[in-house]
Amino acid sequence: HAFHDCAKLEDIDLTAEGSQLSSLGDCVFATGTVLDELYLPASLTDIDKLALSPCRVRYLHVELTTPPDVVITKYFSQAKLYVPKGCKARYAADKNWGKFSDIVEE
Repeated sequence: HAFHDCAKLEDIDLTAEGSQLSSLGDCVFATGTVLDELYLPASLTDIDKLALSPCRVRYLHVELTTPPDVVITKYFSQAKLYVPKGCKARYAADKNWGKFSDIVEE
């Protein structure tokens, strides 16, 4: 619950150059508000299934080439999802990430 009830947050960018962030616990982004943007680094290897719950965000940038196994809620899936080049089909075919209607490669 790292960002629990942080109502004034607008963006969370965990992709700083040289990021060594490897894990996210459950409900880490339970901010109580809608984030404009959330950036998740490619360095993540251990993501709790509920890490992105109950987060709400407008634009989600994921650097992971393989979709992580996480719960994607109805409100979360309304975001525009940005994935690495060549990974759109992989995310669209995933049982969770396929809930996003707007997936863009960047």
